[in-house]
Amino acid sequence: MVLDPLEHLDLSDLPDYDADQEYQALLRAVRRQQGFGIIFVRCSPDRGDRLIKDLTRDLPRKRCDVLTLTEPLPEGDFFSRAESFLAEHPADVVFVQGLEHSLLDYEETKRQSGWTAAESRGYSWKGVPPILRNLNQQRDKFRNQLPVCFVFLVPLFLVRYLTRRAPDFFDWRSGVFEFREELASIEPKLEECQVADIDGLSDIPEQERVKRALEIRDLLENSLINSEQKFRLFYDLGLIQKANGDKDSHQKSWLKACEIEVNESKNLRFKGNIFSFFKNYQDAVDSYDKAIKINPKNDEAWFERGYSLSELGQREIAILSYDRALEVNNLFYRAWSTRGATLNNLGRYEEAIASAQKAIEIAPDHAHSWYVKGFGQKGLGQYEEAKERALPA
Repeated sequence: MVLDPLEHLDLSDLPDYDADQEYQALLRAVRRQQGFGIIFVRCSPDRGDRLIKDLTRDLPRKRCDVLTLTEPLPEGDFFSRAESFLAEHPADVVFVQGLEHSLLDYEETKRQSGWTAAESRGYSWKGVPPILRNLNQQRDKFRNQLPVCFVFLVPLFLVRYLTRRAPDFFDWRSGVFEFREELASIEPKLEECQVADIDGLSDIPEQERVKRALEIRDLLENSLINSEQKFRLFYDLGLIQKANGDKDSHQKSWLKACEIEVNESKNLRFKGNIFSFFKNYQDAVDSYDKAIKINPKNDEAWFERGYSLSELGQREIAILSYDRALEVNNLFYRAWSTRGATLNNLGRYEEAIASAQKAIEIAPDHAHSWYVKGFGQKGLGQYEEAKERALPA
């Protein structure tokens, strides 16, 4: 799935501001709004909660309430949802959170309907998301039947989406206000967006992966993040895009990551992984060497360095690198297994079998280890033993 077809949209025309001035401007806009109106506020969920609390306090003459959307609206019918909400909660101002759920749902529906990559990326779509179409088509109905000021609290990607995909609706707005993240609130989000388990990415629902990728794109817009954080965001974004089969975006994200200078051992290791992916194995080894110089106990860097050395044909040195990884972590079964594969390539079958056996003892279900052991046994002419390399029942 294309995670962000709007990446070239320039939002530099949004005015600079400080938080207090922006809040006062928003307060004035909501205060003077009489009857129906729409206001968009670009902010994080936490910032949105604080804004709702502050605006409710500073608008004593207006009845304020909050409509939180936690899932996609059926057929994108926001009017019916708003109408039923107001029947139970009469208000002059309704703060709306969660509009993005219906857009993420549309992206997923679009993909499953067989749209091509070109149709997904193109600026002339077969249609707009149902929720936007519903809002646009029923503007008169909103104005006549729901004389309420709707304040949509949305993430940055949604502002992009509305600007490009529904310009008529977006021009209908009363205004757009932006509240940037503070450093204290950014750091926890950076942690939340990190891909901790690469192998487990495929188990996460695709819509959740898309959401996380869009959150990363929002964070990348923030000028407060440093180069180490920016690199990690691009690296993780690429991992998510890769998991979603979006090869073009995945490679673009990783190429952007490669352009960023980093000095942390973990990020140097990740940069090595990117070089290795693009088959730039010598650059990968150089990056792993820098990572190891900073942190000699970076077992993953030692392991991945060994793989790149092996790809360069330096298998004897690769084995030494695997050995260093195992000195740090003797239970590193992937290092035992890959070490065995490299020994097989050198014709050192008995050592390969012993290395693979160590991996199997640690992780009996690791298929590669059984394969490596069977390959070594075959190399020694132990054909009957090699047949038993299949996983145990």
